[in-house]
Amino acid sequence: MVHLYYNNTTRGPGKVVTNLIKGLVLLNEKYSENTSFDSIVKDDKIICLQEHEILETELSKRALVGPNVCVVPSDNSNIMKGNYRKLIVPCEWVKKLYSNSVPTDKIEVWPVGVDTEDFTPSENKKTIDCLIYYKNRGTNELNVVEQFLQSKGLKYVIVHYGHYDEENFKAYLSLSKFCFMLDNTESQGLATLEIMASGLPVFVWDQTTWNGFDATSIPYWDDRCGIKYFGGDQLENKFNQFLDNLDTFNPRQYVIENLDLKIQAKKLIDL
Repeated sequence: MVHLYYNNTTRGPGKVVTNLIKGLVLLNEKYSENTSFDSIVKDDKIICLQEHEILETELSKRALVGPNVCVVPSDNSNIMKGNYRKLIVPCEWVKKLYSNSVPTDKIEVWPVGVDTEDFTPSENKKTIDCLIYYKNRGTNELNVVEQFLQSKGLKYVIVHYGHYDEENFKAYLSLSKFCFMLDNTESQGLATLEIMASGLPVFVWDQTTWNGFDATSIPYWDDRCGIKYFGGDQLENKFNQFLDNLDTFNPRQYVIENLDLKIQAKKLIDL
């Protein structure tokens, strides 16, 4: 029995819970959610996904903790104490950041899987050229992107993080040819991966630092997914290269190979 503890079912943290449970179901692995501590005193399969009162108990010494318990370890006294089996983080750049405060051998990288059956390419006619995914970036940068796409005569829609529901998101994905990712740094970037699983190549205006630390908007990525742009005067050239190769990208295959729901759930259990 895998015992899951969490207290946030919204946005990214909520999707981590949902997708982990989907993976456990595919494994036929029994699990519980937020059960009484008394019922698991002798059980070692404890996963505290988010900040939770379990961190204040002796049980935490046997638990996997993460990936959504803090922004940085110094924000959480329980994380700094190290009373847990392993601290789970979603990607390598976050592990390097956390290693400044927590012993590296206490930290494990684990991204949750992506539901590639729920997010899948659509047979709909593509009536939108570009879906702009906009999250935590300046309005001046958004203006640059909009004006650039307008100069190309491209039709676009904007999905604003925190201001859309999943059904509308899927509807836009089904009608769009590609994505322009205007995102801040991400520890995993589940929305990006859902876009990729839906078959949309991604043009990323990458954010490469977080509070002065090396980071990225797209921690899970290879050349099949699209093209990165790092600012400056290369936008025209990079974007033209992206459009010229649009039919050669295969972002969905990258997600299938690297972030399978069942495989990622099994990796967490193995930890």
